[in-house]
Amino acid sequence: MMSNSKGQNGTSRSDEIYADFLEWKEHVSDDEIREITNEDGCLNKTEIKKALECSRSAVYSDRMQREIAEFEKELREAGILPKESKKSEQSASKASNKKGSNSNKGEELPQFDGSNEELLYLRKKNADLEEENMILKAELKRFGELGSLISEELD
Repeated sequence: MMSNSKGQNGTSRSDEIYADFLEWKEHVSDDEIREITNEDGCLNKTEIKKALECSRSAVYSDRMQREIAEFEKELREAGILPKESKKSEQSASKASNKKGSNSNKGEELPQFDGSNEELLYLRKKNADLEEENMILKAELKRFGELGSLISEELD
């Protein structure tokens, strides 16, 4: 279903991913939405990335963040996602107000008041990042081994 052509420039690939998201959101079931909802009531971007077969940066682009925030709003109005918590409001606000780079540089970090809910959110976020880091390290190791093998074959 998802496009994955190589050799395209970033803009057309970005447009393709955006179109894939629009198609995905029309076909995803309510149960699937509930399965990929974080504890804070927002959609899990890693799961969206997997569904679209795209990079993390594509999902975190300004355009996609705005579209995901709008989709979450629609899902809340339909009663599929829980009503916005303070944290998910901050997340949606950040997505709609974000300018420039999609890296953490220059972004305002959310303000935490030390509640148990926030601690759970941060622990889940940390676990997600640790899992992603482990996967990327494994891929890097595999590519290093492949590079060594190719070097040996060339010698």
